[in-house]
Amino acid sequence: MVSGLAQRSAPADAGLDDPVGIGVTLRALLPDFCRFSAGRVETGYALTMTERRSLGAADERRHAEFASGRHHLRQALAALGCGATDLVRGPDGAPVLPCDVVASLTHVRGPFGTFVAAVAASRDEADGVGIDVEEVAAVTPDLWLRFLAPDEWQAAARVPAGERRGHVARAWCAKEAAFKAWRRRGALHDIHVVFGDRATGAFAAESQGARVEGRSATVGPLALAACAAFGPAARSAPTFR
Repeated sequence: MVSGLAQRSAPADAGLDDPVGIGVTLRALLPDFCRFSAGRVETGYALTMTERRSLGAADERRHAEFASGRHHLRQALAALGCGATDLVRGPDGAPVLPCDVVASLTHVRGPFGTFVAAVAASRDEADGVGIDVEEVAAVTPDLWLRFLAPDEWQAAARVPAGERRGHVARAWCAKEAAFKAWRRRGALHDIHVVFGDRATGAFAAESQGARVEGRSATVGPLALAACAAFGPAARSAPTFR
């Protein structure tokens, strides 16, 4: 069962043809204690020598995505009071972070170019945070049976036909965001997602005894999800924007 963490409706944003609109919508899904930065992938952001080595061989597009992600992650970390640091790529592909923070990155390509976003939070507030943005059209029906559990498939079948693809794409995003919050990978069908109030997009995701709670939205051609993981050392009830 999804707890009542999120009490406001997901924003009905009309600006999803540009990175600002996507960022505003995604930020509104996050708890207040998170720090967030987002924008268009640009070619002018610099990497430290250590970061370049951790990226390895990469074409120009991949280099720009990686450098833009690090730029926005630095912005989010700075808002938490964390100074400049090397944000190298770890063995799991995620950035290696200062020990007292958690963070997540996402990017999606669109008609405006590529959008990238970063979120960070103190470990005093959460044990993990995760964000994900996907094109609804990219989560094609041939993928549904590969990542939906039987009860999730049944829940999707009860959604009106015109809203079903958006619902399933939000489930995909929720699972991807959960993996990022837990800092591990695995099969998406191993994560169980339950959606709560459709107006808020609230959901809970569980796997192997771990749990996250968050919010999701389907706005225009995109599905978005944001979540946080909480443990004994973290606050039990976040305040959502």
